[in-house]
Amino acid sequence: LTKCDHMTESGFKTLLGELPKLRKLRLSTCNITDRASVIFAHTRLQSLSLSSCEQLTDKALFNISKNSTLKSLELHKQSNFTVIGLSALANLAKLRELKINACPNIFRITENSRAQTVSLPSGIRKLWIGDSLGLSQHTLMQLVRNTPQLHTLVLNHVPHIQETFIQDLARLLPRLACLGLCKLPWNFADTGLLRGLTSFVH
Repeated sequence: LTKCDHMTESGFKTLLGELPKLRKLRLSTCNITDRASVIFAHTRLQSLSLSSCEQLTDKALFNISKNSTLKSLELHKQSNFTVIGLSALANLAKLRELKINACPNIFRITENSRAQTVSLPSGIRKLWIGDSLGLSQHTLMQLVRNTPQLHTLVLNHVPHIQETFIQDLARLLPRLACLGLCKLPWNFADTGLLRGLTSFVH
């Protein structure tokens, strides 16, 4: 669904309610609200993509976190999502893939979120993070600390991440096989990290 400016809350809920077999949904520049997002908790969706749905806030992420079937989630250009909403996604027990791109506030630590512990579902396999200027090394470490199954990690334009930290991070992820590093402010030097990888993009 793209640019559905006139979609109402009741219309959106009715649409998803009438499609019980729907497993994949992409919403781009749609006029849906947090109240409408309640339906996400009651669907059998396995893949959900949200892009530039500017009325959605952390409340939508809390609703999504109640879904029991979701395996893949993509968040793109969602300026109202914060680290508080991101933390709720740890409840998605079946989530295997997470993409976060150009969400300017989702990693930003504020006074309200300073005490928030950030983590991802332990079963996650693939993580993509792009255009995230607010992502710190500390927050990234929190995100992946309890993800022993992580197989693929892609970091694109996250300037606060340093080379030595990537090496330390990879040692903490025994199953990491695919690593993508793009638009980072340093030249990668192979210090033995690449030996355990089947795919590396820089």
